Amino acid sequence: MYQYKFLEIRTKIGLTFHFEGFKELIEEHALEGWRFVTAIPVESQGAGWISALSLVFEKNMRE
Repeated sequence: MYQYKFLEIRTKIGLTFHFEGFKELIEEHALEGWRFVTAIPVESQGAGWISALSLVFEKNMRE
């Protein structure tokens, strides 16, 4: 059985839309035994720009 964790990250708006800190979040969670599964777009702007993602992590409950 697996446990799942969802972390929402939002874009940093400047000259372009971009996500900051996602690599560090994934690495931090890996050290805690979480495996990064996927990123799901959860919010977008009118022009189709993704403004928020949900990072999905899983951990085996038997470990």
